[in-house]
Amino acid sequence: MILQNDIFEISDALEDQRFADNPLVTGNPLIRFYVGIPIKSARGNNLGTLCLIDDHPRTLTQEERGFLVAFKNIIQTYMINQHQNKTFQLIMDSVQEGIIVHDRSGRIVFINPAAHDLLGDSLMSLFGQSSWSHGKELSQDPASSMTDINEIMTAMHHEVLPYEGQTVLTKADGQQVQIYFQIEPLIRGGVMTNTILVLQAN
Repeated sequence: MILQNDIFEISDALEDQRFADNPLVTGNPLIRFYVGIPIKSARGNNLGTLCLIDDHPRTLTQEERGFLVAFKNIIQTYMINQHQNKTFQLIMDSVQEGIIVHDRSGRIVFINPAAHDLLGDSLMSLFGQSSWSHGKELSQDPASSMTDINEIMTAMHHEVLPYEGQTVLTKADGQQVQIYFQIEPLIRGGVMTNTILVLQAN
């Protein structure tokens, strides 16, 4: 039934010539009622089918059909999100630039391997926390005339985006790294949901 684009329902399989001699109908589990609805990918391709069966004939009410569609949408959204998350992770793992994603409150919600390699464990200690309040842990070389790390945090905090500049960050081992950075907003539905900080060693 994966070729269907909407609800496919069989009220009584014994009365349907297409399924009356099916072993699942003539023997266990003695299917009489069957309904299926396709689950689609983000591109609209059918991935599988959400099915309900019963050993007694019946017909779905309009309310039950609505529940089935709603439940299918929940499963479909979850599957699409899982696939997109895996795709996003693969992309972020492969890029050479450091990528740090913040949510609207300034908490770090994603750090790719390149960012960790670039900045080390000093950055990982901030995961899930607000880098705005922990900016001193990503401190600049006092002797440098380049952009202060606080300017990065200010840009994100006040949404002065997109933004780019340079700074010197200190890793956990004391090593100082000269960084070129870009901050881009992630816009969904006209609202900024995240900020993406791209880091590259000069």
